[in-house]
Amino acid sequence: MAKGERHSGVQKRARRRQRSRRVRAVRTTIVLAVLAVAVGGAIYLWGPEPAADVGQPAPPFALPDTTGRTITLADFSGKQPVVLAFYMFAG
Repeated sequence: MAKGERHSGVQKRARRRQRSRRVRAVRTTIVLAVLAVAVGGAIYLWGPEPAADVGQPAPPFALPDTTGRTITLADFSGKQPVVLAFYMFAG
């Protein structure tokens, strides 16, 4: 067997292994994406009901502001509109 023939067989096996790894990675990605969509859909369909409906008055609540003071919704009742902004990763 010539030296060039032996290397071509080794190279073919290496390419086959590399292709097999890529195919497995793509399959894994697809399976994980399908699972994520399924779990997200299940949470959306069977998750908790919202506490208030859009357009309805908000339930009474109290939250700390940025300085640590407690602010209640009643503090603003009838005085001015209230907009709540929640920042998920703000600590």
